[in-house]
Amino acid sequence: MKDKNKPIVVKDLSKLDQVVKELKTPSLPSVPSLSSLADVVGEKVKAVRQIEEYVAGAVKFICACNKRLAACKDHLERKIVADEIAKPKADIEERLKDILCQEDKVFKTAAVVAYLKTSLSGQPASYDEACQIVNDLISRGLLTQDGSGPILIGYQHFSISPSFGLDAEDIAEINRVAAKFSRTLQTLENQRRQEQTKSMKEESEIDLEGALSGKTGKCLMYVPAEYHIDGDKKKWRGGGYLLIDFTKDDVVPLKASGAIERLVAQMAAMKVKLPKHTLLWQRHPGMGKSYDRVVKAVQNSHAVNRQQAEEIVRKTQALWWLIHRGINRFKENSLREAIRKKMAAAATITAQQFFGLNGTDKPVERIAERIALLQFRGVFRHEKGSIFEPFFLVKQENEDRNFFEVLEIPEHLQEILGEYVGKQFPTSNEYRECPEQLRRLIRAIRGQVEMEMAVRAD
Repeated sequence: MKDKNKPIVVKDLSKLDQVVKELKTPSLPSVPSLSSLADVVGEKVKAVRQIEEYVAGAVKFICACNKRLAACKDHLERKIVADEIAKPKADIEERLKDILCQEDKVFKTAAVVAYLKTSLSGQPASYDEACQIVNDLISRGLLTQDGSGPILIGYQHFSISPSFGLDAEDIAEINRVAAKFSRTLQTLENQRRQEQTKSMKEESEIDLEGALSGKTGKCLMYVPAEYHIDGDKKKWRGGGYLLIDFTKDDVVPLKASGAIERLVAQMAAMKVKLPKHTLLWQRHPGMGKSYDRVVKAVQNSHAVNRQQAEEIVRKTQALWWLIHRGINRFKENSLREAIRKKMAAAATITAQQFFGLNGTDKPVERIAERIALLQFRGVFRHEKGSIFEPFFLVKQENEDRNFFEVLEIPEHLQEILGEYVGKQFPTSNEYRECPEQLRRLIRAIRGQVEMEMAVRAD
């Protein structure tokens, strides 16, 4: 028997015909035809458009149902509305579930993109409504919280499961819609925080200075956000306003606004309280060898197990840090305010006069030394970080006012303005010949002065 796998060696061309006969022609599949592709593409495009239209309509319908239910004025109206919308809403929810689980990759991707874009294109009237939209996308599995995810909403990053088949172009399209939604969310969040802070101010009974001197009562304090070093990493700690009750022996967290709101709510739910005398300590309670003793004391006082007691201790330590950050900022501000008042006393002209915004090109009166206190209200961001309400003294030449000199700065501005003290800079061309850092700050202050003038004029 011949070995079929053994190569055939041709030595004589006369046997070539025999060799050809012994070769087997491989069996190959037929080459597919693209003649019907145009029809397939056309049908799929048509189906995708139908999916997009249905999903968009369904999302808007569900949103309208939720808003109508929320607008009910009494219990009876709410029951009637809930009963009337129950079946159509349930039917649409079931259909949506099927569409979002399509086996066809193109259809599935189209449904997911349509749902995300329609949801994020909504115009929420409140922060809670905006959060409901985001939570709905999370609960349906369309968004997943991911610190390195490509989609940014508010201050959180999200990713989309690869199983939905979205490509880079789909993600970019969603991101464009998410960016606008994010701005709306942040605006609504700021409004809500302002309302919460205003409400807490009305509840506050004593100021921080009074609380630290021994007074009792509710106190509203500002806790600054900050970066802190954890090993080799630089981490961000959020801030906000904290309402606490200074009792005879303890400090009790009540509520907060801003980034610390959720943390403080957890503290209040756990009935966390901080012994007042620990505010004088250089370290928070429960450090080192005292940890087990503190945990056991919490177990007994709160009647909880060790795991729960450890969580309460962690929250108590976090409260200590929040209060200390607030106290440190209060002391810094008190010191800076004293410096600012001293500088203000040295000023001979207003910031408005310094910028020539007093309604005339000429000074109202000749002043031997034209010294102004310039102050930016709010947080000024610079290349090395940010600083709260920077202020400094400048001196202006009386004759032509084409130059100014940085006369004096407070210690905390040394890093960003120290090199300019005692130097003169031209005022021409909107301060363009000034160093960038100084130019940005001067322009920002001028913008605020002009805005204040416009508000007063109205």
